[in-house]
Amino acid sequence: MDQYSPWFAKLGNVPDMPNVHNLFSSRSPDGLTRLSNLRRYFDQVLAFSPRVILIGEAPGYQGTYRTGVPFCSESILLGPKNKFGFFGGPANGYSRVYDGERLWKEPSATIVQRTINELPSPPLVWATFPLHPHRPDAELSNRAPNKDEIKMGAELLGELLAIMKPEQVIAVGNVAEGCLRALGVRAIKVRHPSHGGALLFRNQLLEVLEKE
Repeated sequence: MDQYSPWFAKLGNVPDMPNVHNLFSSRSPDGLTRLSNLRRYFDQVLAFSPRVILIGEAPGYQGTYRTGVPFCSESILLGPKNKFGFFGGPANGYSRVYDGERLWKEPSATIVQRTINELPSPPLVWATFPLHPHRPDAELSNRAPNKDEIKMGAELLGELLAIMKPEQVIAVGNVAEGCLRALGVRAIKVRHPSHGGALLFRNQLLEVLEKE
């Protein structure tokens, strides 16, 4: 994990951007909590020596915004451990970012994690743009990352790929595929699970990994 430390430090020092929540900012308690959760997630996945990385688009306010972990909601983070021993709340090294009675859920996170539970080994999951892009004056909203944001995210993504050296890169949706293509990374695209794509995402991901 030591080889990833400079990368985590760089993530924590990403400068401010308009209409973007710096989820992993080392300058805020919330950011440090998310960063700690992300490091714990990486620790657990890397223990399996993953050969596959799954790249999504950007964090949503119902999911990563509240946990720091890609495609992971509060309900997942604080719920039972999955088949690989990930998540499970404070007893397993994860902390809640925001207090409250409600445990937030995110449809895409539920679909992705449910599908990962069907795999024989876990992929590492990351995002094209790792911070939370939102509409002006509406932090609890989602929007697609713009070209400048994708460019910034591509730098971090490229560095992560150089460290990890995955055998297989899978793009979840068009934004991830375009970013990876710009980086010169060969990737297979699967359907994003949002907007009715749940079953196709699952079937395509399982089909791709069964061929490997």
